[in-house]
Amino acid sequence: MPLRSVLTRPMVLWISFILMCLSFAAITASTAYWEMELLDGKILPDDTFYTVSCYTIGKKEVHLWITAVLDVIFPISGNALFAGLIWKGFSTRWHWLAIIPLIAVTCDLAEGVVQLIILQRSFIVLPEGQQSLLLFGKAVLTSLKFLAWLIAAILGALAFFSSKRHMTGLDAP
Repeated sequence: MPLRSVLTRPMVLWISFILMCLSFAAITASTAYWEMELLDGKILPDDTFYTVSCYTIGKKEVHLWITAVLDVIFPISGNALFAGLIWKGFSTRWHWLAIIPLIAVTCDLAEGVVQLIILQRSFIVLPEGQQSLLLFGKAVLTSLKFLAWLIAAILGALAFFSSKRHMTGLDAP
């Protein structure tokens, strides 16, 4: 069964939306409870290094779990929603745009892997060149992630409203 036929089902769209909202709420609640900033929002390598340096062992552990669990569910569910909306709401000639959510989820998950490496205790003892390479890689992935997420979300919203317009007959002459 093609992925498009699965992701465009109303039930799958709703489940993706609910999982995206719940995982976002869980991430937000976790960071508020532990009074911590996540590396996901840090683009500049120096900011990332400083933030990691300020983490306690407990905060690193919490961040590891958030990244390994919640920050896997959130991008997969969110970008499944966006891709499904793009496929459902736009005409066939625009279906290629569903590649953008795929780029977003790939960058987000790759960023998560780099963050897991950075959050390990052994990161601090790595040679400076290896630290710099990881921090630069994270900066590139985070930038691409934000850009792709933004474009995917805008396209998903446009596709949603486009499909609503077709369903209500507002596009009829």
